[in-house]
Amino acid sequence: RPPVTTNPLVATPADTPPSAWAGVWIAEDIELIGQGIREGSWIDGTLGVVGAGLDGLAFVSDAVGSLLQYGIAWIIEHVRPLTEALDWLAGDPAQRPRSRRRSHGGCAGCWPACGT
Repeated sequence: RPPVTTNPLVATPADTPPSAWAGVWIAEDIELIGQGIREGSWIDGTLGVVGAGLDGLAFVSDAVGSLLQYGIAWIIEHVRPLTEALDWLAGDPAQRPRSRRRSHGGCAGCWPACGT
C-alpha cells in the first residue's frame, strides 16, 4: 500500500493576507455592503447594513471602548505572532468553511447508513 501524502479531509492553509481594514468591524461591514452591491447579492448587502448599524450603535454607546476594541483587533490581525497564536488556540477561520465543505462532501454516502 503506498504511503498517504495528503489527506483529502484536511483543509490546506489559506495564505491570503488580511485586508487593511481587518479588525475594524464597521469598516469590514462597509466593505461587505460594497461587495453585496457589486455582486448583486442582497444577502451580503443586508448583512453588511445590519452589521454596520449594530456596530454604529455600539460605537455611539461606548466610543472609547469601541476604538480600543478596534485597535486591539487590528493589532491581532496584522501582527504575525499574535495571529499565529490565536489561530493555534481557536483555529484558522479561513480554513473552517473549506473543511466543512470537505467533510460534508466526503460523507455524502454515509447519511442513509446512519439512519438520519
